[in-house]
Amino acid sequence: MIRHVSAVLLAGVAMLGLSAPAVNAFVPVPKSFAVPSSTAVPAGKRTLPPLGHVMFCVEYPQECRAGSRDRVAPLTESAWHELVSVNSQVNSQIRSKHDSGPYKDVWSISSTTGDCEDYALTKRSRLIGAGWPPLALSVAVVEAPGFGTHAVLVARTDQGAFVLDNLNTTVRPWRAVGYQWAKIQSDTDPHNWMTF
Repeated sequence: MIRHVSAVLLAGVAMLGLSAPAVNAFVPVPKSFAVPSSTAVPAGKRTLPPLGHVMFCVEYPQECRAGSRDRVAPLTESAWHELVSVNSQVNSQIRSKHDSGPYKDVWSISSTTGDCEDYALTKRSRLIGAGWPPLALSVAVVEAPGFGTHAVLVARTDQGAFVLDNLNTTVRPWRAVGYQWAKIQSDTDPHNWMTF
């Protein structure tokens, strides 16, 4: 039924001499606009932050501020497209390279090369720049089967939490990624980390 209605609308647009909007193959159709169903991330107990994150906050204090007290973002169609676009853009702009040297776990933003934390932090920084509340965007540490310890960005919305991941091109509900969750930045203070 929806396909039929879409075909009729596109035909009507063509008859009026208007061009139909371009379709991006990487952008799923949203929930009114059909976003996958998700849930909120459960709150665990406070735990130690990763050392790389502590050092990151010393070097980039502006990236570790709470900003507004908003802990979730409204998931509008525009917000969904921002998540998908930022995930795709950063995944294609950073070349994967593991940290090496005396300080092996270096977290940074806007690198041309980097590992999973660098992808997650760059995505977080770009979304904050686009108006997302900082407390709604948390880096999480997980165990990924066949990969090992891994970091992803979790976006908390009023329709649940979604994962932006450099190992996957799609934005997915946090329970659908198949990872074992270890710890995540608190949604009340970016310096604090919580267990699952």
